[in-house]
Amino acid sequence: MDTSTRPTRLRAADVSRQLADAGHQRATWSDKDHTDWSPGYRVTQHGDEVVVEGPRGRDDADTAARQLAAYALTLANLGYAVETVPREQVDGAGGRSKLVVGRVAR
Repeated sequence: MDTSTRPTRLRAADVSRQLADAGHQRATWSDKDHTDWSPGYRVTQHGDEVVVEGPRGRDDADTAARQLAAYALTLANLGYAVETVPREQVDGAGGRSKLVVGRVAR
């Protein structure tokens, strides 16, 4: 079977690296007890789906919405399909809005 035309799986690590390369800040634990996050995004893998949660930390809702929109714009400019899921539709993640990222068919 010819695998050269089969799409590669989208990986959370690649999306996270590309956001960081574009100047966005990753969220990290801000304390040794792992109870609080520094501001920034978090990228997770759910099967074939990559989810960008963010921003983490203590930002107000307006700042968080602007940062999530900036992540979405960056990813769209990199050629990804990006769907914003409003916080009202998010289960878990503390009610934070998220982006679902996928590859654009070529």
